[in-house]
Amino acid sequence: MAEKTALMELGYKGYYHEHSEWYTEHIKTTSRREALRKFARRHRVGRVNLRNAEQWKWWEGDWFTAFRYVKKSDVRPCHHCQGTGKISIKQD
Repeated sequence: MAEKTALMELGYKGYYHEHSEWYTEHIKTTSRREALRKFARRHRVGRVNLRNAEQWKWWEGDWFTAFRYVKKSDVRPCHHCQGTGKISIKQD
C-alpha cells in the first residue's frame, strides 16, 4: 500500500543585525517527521532532535536563523491573478 503524500509548510526566521526576515519552505512528504529531516538536511542544521524542532538555531552565511513551525499546507490557484499563480493555504 502506497503512503499518501502531503504538502508541509515549514517556517523559520532569519536575523541580521537589527533586521529580521520570515521565510517559508514547502516540502512534499509522507509525514511531519520526514519533512523535518529533509529541512534539517537542506539547511545543514547539524545533529538535531526532531522532538524539539522549535529550538533549532543555525547560521546561514551572515544570517542567524531559528526554526519556528511546521504545518500541513495546500496549494490553490490565486484568485487575484485569475489562476495564473499559486498560493499556499495553511491547514491547522
